[in-house]
Amino acid sequence: MTILQRYIFFKYFYFLIGLIFLFIGLFIMLKFTEQINLFIEISDRTPFSEYVFFFLYEIPFTITYLFPMASLFSLVYVLGKLNEDNELIVIYTAGKSIWFNVLPIFIFNLLFCVFMLLNEDNFFYSFHQQHMSIFRKFQDRDFFRKEDRVNLVQFGKDNKIYVANHYNVNEKIFSDVSIVYLDEKKHFEKILSTKKITHKEETDWQLDDYVVKEITNNGVEFMRAEKAVLNLGDPPNAFEKIIHDAKDLSAKQSKQIAQKLETIGGNSNKWWTDYHRKNAFLFISLTMFFLGVTLSTFSKNAILILSFTYVIILAFFYMILYNIGASLGQIKILPPVIAGWFGNIIFTIISAVLYYRIRL
Repeated sequence: MTILQRYIFFKYFYFLIGLIFLFIGLFIMLKFTEQINLFIEISDRTPFSEYVFFFLYEIPFTITYLFPMASLFSLVYVLGKLNEDNELIVIYTAGKSIWFNVLPIFIFNLLFCVFMLLNEDNFFYSFHQQHMSIFRKFQDRDFFRKEDRVNLVQFGKDNKIYVANHYNVNEKIFSDVSIVYLDEKKHFEKILSTKKITHKEETDWQLDDYVVKEITNNGVEFMRAEKAVLNLGDPPNAFEKIIHDAKDLSAKQSKQIAQKLETIGGNSNKWWTDYHRKNAFLFISLTMFFLGVTLSTFSKNAILILSFTYVIILAFFYMILYNIGASLGQIKILPPVIAGWFGNIIFTIISAVLYYRIRL
């Protein structure tokens, strides 16, 4: 790095770190006030350590949302201050473009995006799902009424698909259920049908009056039994609604669901769109980088307020595009890959237009 590159980068980096710590503190405060009634209800039966882990487990996942905003804020503010102090003029007269001098910031953002992509499943979403597990544990009290699931269709472990008319969350009982088993090539292997499945312990379930239809080279073989306890591999909380929202799954998990749905001829557009848009979101800070450089040159006044305004407007605008793309992908107007990257594509076009107009 040149002296000028190092000067700009470290001003940006120190401001970025301070913002992230500030945003994390605000996140904890907001999360606490949001759940304070729940915490009061369970305070007499919940150890303090669970509250600590409840917040700690969510911080890595929250950083995936905070980093693009903090990076944009830092970039616009630092370059804006340089512009306000007429230091950008010195940079221009040095014979190198602003893009050359902010190259270390771009590389830093790129490396962080790649880090998030490589560790999304095993780090960011893994901790987020542990956070959600504690949250479900907080709610799993006698005074909380949990909602039953109707017309449940859900993938389980080992390529199983559960299809049930009803699942009683409190009593942990399936009614009118079929379990479809797929082999390693995602072909139908066997189907287990029963009127009732009751949870016994951990991943063991009791089946009453069930029939197994196994598909072999010689045809279909039937087996019937009145009662048995089988290890299905899936615990009761695997069927609670909260962990099956797309927002709680990683891109890799959404991809797995999409592939399984394709295998059985289901509509996989929603999950492919979710897979692509989660990958796109990990790289939004790069798009914000190009916007930040161009926007930072528009004004020399009220840089702090201007930086905050840019962040709020762009974050709001991006979330609108993010949701529009998801909707267009789910109803098959756009291919999932374009729908998932819709917000990034639009922001890249805006960056290109701004660059063409001001020619940095």
